[in-house]
Amino acid sequence: MKFLTVYVTRTGNTEKIAKKVHKALGGDIELITEKMNRKGIIGWMKTGSQNSKRVVGEINPTEHDPSEYDLVVLASPVWAGSVSAPMRGYMTQNAEKLTRTAVFITNDSGQVGDAFIEIREILPNSPVVEGSLQRSKAKAEFDSTVSSFIDEISSLTSPD
Repeated sequence: MKFLTVYVTRTGNTEKIAKKVHKALGGDIELITEKMNRKGIIGWMKTGSQNSKRVVGEINPTEHDPSEYDLVVLASPVWAGSVSAPMRGYMTQNAEKLTRTAVFITNDSGQVGDAFIEIREILPNSPVVEGSLQRSKAKAEFDSTVSSFIDEISSLTSPD
């Protein structure tokens, strides 16, 4: 199988997971960037405000075409109870190309809010594996949670 791992990160937490998944599965990896600067307190406040309204992030052009992959892993933080604006932008732009995905989200509070519901709305026929990790528990649970997610993906690619 040919894999693409696509991720959004603001603090680096989601990036760690994306890189671990990519290392295990192989394939290509892509960081989604956007035109808006979300750094600092002002960026954090804009992020919360926009995400609570489910604003679609305006992303920079991407290098990889998701339709060329058998499975695309999407990794995103939860911002204000929903999937991050840049990932929302990526999914919206590529909805018809994202036919088979595995989705991993990270969060600060332990609450994923409506993130998975929103992902299923944008990609109704796509998510085949879902996983999440709370940032405060990341050190204690990181390896086992991410390994379980990778194992689920691997089981999809193994012959019966």
